[in-house]
Parts: sequence; structure tokens; C-alpha cells
Amino acid sequence: MFALCACIAAFAPTLVWAAQETQPQDGCPRGAVGNIPESLRAVKDEAGTTFYRHESSPSKAGEQAFFLYIGKKACEVWLRVRIQFPGDKPSSKTRIRIKADDKAYEFAALRLTQSEDTDSRGYWYDELVEPDHLLMLFKVAASANATVRFESADRTDEHVVSDREKQALTVVLGAYHSLGGKLSGAAASLGFTVSAAAGSASDWCGPQARKTRPPRAHGRPCDAAPMRSRVGAPSVSS
Repeated sequence: MFALCACIAAFAPTLVWAAQETQPQDGCPRGAVGNIPESLRAVKDEAGTTFYRHESSPSKAGEQAFFLYIGKKACEVWLRVRIQFPGDKPSSKTRIRIKADDKAYEFAALRLTQSEDTDSRGYWYDELVEPDHLLMLFKVAASANATVRFESADRTDEHVVSDREKQALTVVLGAYHSLGGKLSGAAASLGFTVSAAAGSASDWCGPQARKTRPPRAHGRPCDAAPMRSRVGAPSVSS
């Protein structure tokens, strides 16, 4: 199943900021777009793994958020999804429900992490993303209205996905492809194509995207990549 990434707070003690990589020169395969958007920030840990996060992603666990980020070590590239809420994590079994316009996706939240930072108390779900969730992510990015909820026996926490978060999802998916991630059939089925310039102004690239959400003046990149996860695929309902 899919997932949101290892919290920045979790690996903050071992991170060192890497020089921003706009044109990585490591000999690894690249997608159709060679450049990394300026809106992504590269963080390299002591093990040699570089994490790419969009500049709009919050640095504190106590902020509500729904975002993707990229991990890269040598020529291996992967994608993670993260959902976070302020406060204490639910004490009972939790499910995640994501709604994008007329489509709803559900899956179990098998692992939740609690922040120990008293100044930014929060909890989050952070997992590898698998191919089955790519369609869901593009649906969210192209939606007019999208929400993500953690539902447990005693409470529900809900976050409305902002337009900025939707734009960031598409930028990160495009950068993932630029770093060597494979374009998914799910994205192709929606009519998405690789943007002409990662991170720069580009229009929505497919009839489904234009039908679902009118293109913005500033545009969005339109590429995607497969996702991997240890969790099962989500159920989908209309």
C-alpha cells in the first residue's frame, strides 16, 4: 500500500544540508526532464541518502500536512508519502480515508509515529508509496476538493488538502521521474505527460486533468512515477 515519508524530525539529528542539485551529475539514468525544480530542497544524511522535499512541506511535526518526498541513494530512487496532524496519535486502530471529488480511497494506517517535541506535538504516517496509489495521488492533485482523514474508534482528524499541496504533489512526482523514476501506466491513463521543464511554468497535460480541474495561469508539471510500499493496496469507492 502507499505511504507519506520518514519525518524530517526523525532524521534531523543526522542530516546535513546538501548543495541544491539542479542538474545532478552522477551517471544515473534520467527521465525526460533533466533538471530538479528549484522549489525542491535537497537534504543529505550521513549514510549518503539524499531526500528531496518541496519547499512548502512543513519542517515541524505539529503542523497538518499531506505531501510527498523523494529518497535517492546512488541510482536508486523511491517515493514516500506523509500525512501529519497536531496532537497525540489515536490510541485505537486507525484507518486513512482520502477523498478527491467523487472518489474515496481507504487503507489501514499500520504505523503511526508520535513526536516527542513539546513545542510541536504531533503524529504522522510516513511510508513508501506503491504503484497502486499513483492514480489516487494524481486524482488528489487534479481535484477541485480533496480531504484526508485519520479515523479511529474514538475520534477523526481531518485535513483539507490545499491548492499549494496539490501543486507540490505534482512537482514532486515530476522530479521523481526526472531522477530516474519510471512513468506509470496509471498516469498515462489519465492523459498526463512529462512536463517540458520540471519546476517551471507548464500547463496541465491531459484531457482528464483539464476536465477535472481547469489549468491555472502559472501551470503545473504533469509527470509521474511508480510507487512502492510494504502496505496493501487501498480500497476505492465512488
